Amino acid sequence: MVRVSAGRLYFAVLGVAATLVLYMALRSVSSLSGLSKGLVLGLVLSEAVVLVAFPLLLGLFHVSLESKVRVSGVWDAFRRARPGVREVKEDRAVKLTRSIPLLNRLAERVERSVRSDVVKGGMQLDPYAFAARYSFYSVALAAVFVPLSLVLSVLVSPTLLALMMVPAIILYTPSLSAKNRVSERKTNIRDELPFFALLSSVMQSAGRSLVDAFRGTLGKQILPAMEVEARLLQKSIGFGKDLVGALDDLASTHPDDSFKHFLYGYTGVLKSGGDVVLYLSDRTREYLASMRFRWQSYAEKVGTIGEMLIIVFVLLPLLLVVGAITMPPHLVAMISYVSVAALPIIALLMYFMVKSVQPRVYDILGGDVRLGLVGVASGAVVSSFTGQIWLIVAVSGAAGAALYGLPVRAQIREVRLTEAALPDFLRSIAEYRKIGYNMRKAVLETAAKTKFNPIFDSILERMAAQMSLGVRLGEVKVTMRSWLGRMTVFILDQITESGGGTPANIEDLYNFISGYNRLKKEATSSVGLYRMLGYAVPVAIPLVVKVISGVIGSFGASSAGFFGGGTASLAIVNATVDIVTVVAAGAIAFTMTRATDFTAKNTLNMTILFALAVVAVALTQYLPNFSLGF
Repeated sequence: MVRVSAGRLYFAVLGVAATLVLYMALRSVSSLSGLSKGLVLGLVLSEAVVLVAFPLLLGLFHVSLESKVRVSGVWDAFRRARPGVREVKEDRAVKLTRSIPLLNRLAERVERSVRSDVVKGGMQLDPYAFAARYSFYSVALAAVFVPLSLVLSVLVSPTLLALMMVPAIILYTPSLSAKNRVSERKTNIRDELPFFALLSSVMQSAGRSLVDAFRGTLGKQILPAMEVEARLLQKSIGFGKDLVGALDDLASTHPDDSFKHFLYGYTGVLKSGGDVVLYLSDRTREYLASMRFRWQSYAEKVGTIGEMLIIVFVLLPLLLVVGAITMPPHLVAMISYVSVAALPIIALLMYFMVKSVQPRVYDILGGDVRLGLVGVASGAVVSSFTGQIWLIVAVSGAAGAALYGLPVRAQIREVRLTEAALPDFLRSIAEYRKIGYNMRKAVLETAAKTKFNPIFDSILERMAAQMSLGVRLGEVKVTMRSWLGRMTVFILDQITESGGGTPANIEDLYNFISGYNRLKKEATSSVGLYRMLGYAVPVAIPLVVKVISGVIGSFGASSAGFFGGGTASLAIVNATVDIVTVVAAGAIAFTMTRATDFTAKNTLNMTILFALAVVAVALTQYLPNFSLGF
């Protein structure tokens, strides 16, 4: 079996592509004359030299490096003497960078700029190797793209000089990647800290430390950000740090101030001999209060984003109509095409804005992409006989969104019913704990004697069936789509395994889950107004355009003679507004679903909006033209 390294494949593809471009350049050089021909021939020759000489030089450096390793033989002897130790092999790009002084200095400079962010981002890698790899490929690309961009700028367009920026972008990638990891680490920990503080509080009341709470998250996939921190903590402890020192080290390099103060506060109380249980309880209440502020802030920001999106989507077609009386037909047509392309881009930007301010949840949701593709194909076939692009897009999009979104809508309902039943479930567990039942018996009695709703009753029944056979609460194999539900079961299991589980602990968990549910419900209910406004957009666009077109058309030829636009421009706008309405409906549904359902997978909203767009466009075609009577 032939093995091809990534480096060889990289240079092979790069060489073939560059050679083809140079061949085309040599063929076109015959059409030039004088100075231009000499300049192009010089650039082509320098490019050929680079393509031939650069890989050869790299190969020579590689051979030299390999020969030095083979001649020494020291490492081989050491490896034979210590069979348990394995050589850590460096990437070839890193080896070459280290052996070439110029590349080595460049990599060291990049390393100095990213080292701090690599540590803050919790990236488990060698900063030098990280920087050296990108430095090597940046220089390799520069050797090809610099002369290549010069050739293409002469033969094709001066704008192709921008290709020189590609190596610079590659060189900047380590810094950008490290800063992104810092931002992700900071954002992810913020949503999980209140739940982790609650877990730490109830475990501390049973005599288990904060480090035990970290270890309890490993492998559970309930608090993924905390699992990352737990691995970093385990690594620090494995290198000989005591528990307090490891917590302080973790805090010193963390980018989030709240988490940093949480750890420093815990170690400070521990060192002073204070009441750590009281400290963790206070922090839990504090983080729940801050969560209220974040949910309120989210609702306000989403409302603002939604208003902006709706205003833009309604205002843009109106501007096209007004522009039809002031601009010639070809300019109106160009602006109309640009508007259709701009709407999805605007919606995508708004989507990421909503996602950035949205509290993170880890509900398990997903539809079947294959069903969606079948729906799109079926809708396209059914509507293709009409020959109208807007109708084909709307029907195929609605059919695909319906088939994909129906299972997701059922899953969202399952999540909501599960979360609605959690407070009553915890209240029942607390009551059984007060009369002396252990956690296992409390769950079994609750499953047998208490009814919540069909979804949660089914989940609880399956849990009880496994627990009656001796399975631990945290090890039951039951699919629970709600992240809050899985979190509740996880904390109950940790309480039980830690030897705690007093009624007071269950009451604390009950108060927290109830408060979280209340905050989430308040935020989503205020965002619900945005959903209703979104449903009105595909109805409003064709209707308002119809009215304004009729009013402007009342001026007839006088408007065309005075402004430069007229009937032809209005006809273009009226033909464009149909596809604008459909595209706007899909774009609003995409963003609106993320804002109200915390996921874009509930595509039934898109089906509804596409259907409203089709009905609105079809009805406005049969409405009489509005006129001022001129």
